[in-house]
Amino acid sequence: MTLIVLRSPKGGVGRTTLTALLGEGLARRGHDVTVMDLDPQDALRFHFGVVDAAQELTRARRLDCVATASGVKRVTQSPVDLAMLLGAGPRAAQLAPLLVQPWLDRPEILLVDIAAAEDACASAVIELADVEIRPLLADAASMVSLPPGFADADQLPQSLFVLNQADHRRPLTQSALAHVRHVVGHRLLGVVRRDEAVPEALASLQALADYAPASAAWADIVGLSDALHARLAQRRAATGLATFRALGA
Repeated sequence: MTLIVLRSPKGGVGRTTLTALLGEGLARRGHDVTVMDLDPQDALRFHFGVVDAAQELTRARRLDCVATASGVKRVTQSPVDLAMLLGAGPRAAQLAPLLVQPWLDRPEILLVDIAAAEDACASAVIELADVEIRPLLADAASMVSLPPGFADADQLPQSLFVLNQADHRRPLTQSALAHVRHVVGHRLLGVVRRDEAVPEALASLQALADYAPASAAWADIVGLSDALHARLAQRRAATGLATFRALGA
């Protein structure tokens, strides 16, 4: 099982949308994918056609998943648990990993969307993660969240970055992309272009691949999925080699 956490240092960068789209991309590539929302807003469900939260109540707290039209399975959460996460205090820091752990031995890939915060709750989940993906925007707030020398540092070695909602026609996007590449280096997983097909698909309660399969954003998601697949394969190979050497020793 591979646990991938999507988190951002600030809100409004499209983290939840990226969680849903990346789940769809990996599922259509043949992976067994489950998604989970640990953001108290519980917005991930909208991306899979669930508008009325009352529909979730009969399934919440049961250790099963909801199959979606896009081939992704989705964990439903109890409104009480999500409300407890809202405070991001000690109880939330204890609860968040407990919500994740029962699923760790089930799917091949578990994508978890957690709130935009640098707190004990987020840190507790990150400790369980194999990969952390941090979406960024081409704006000042996202750029200052990148510490100097990140590419050469040992901090957050499992972290990857995505520049989201990019418009390559704008000098700001071009400058931001150059800065991100300079700071994070090979940890830049890819770029997703700004595309009106994304909110239109959400409004129509359809998967982007079904609503606009030729859209620029979906092409970028396919590219992200391929890049992530390759990185996970390299990681598994490296882990297997390390285990083999340890057994040999």
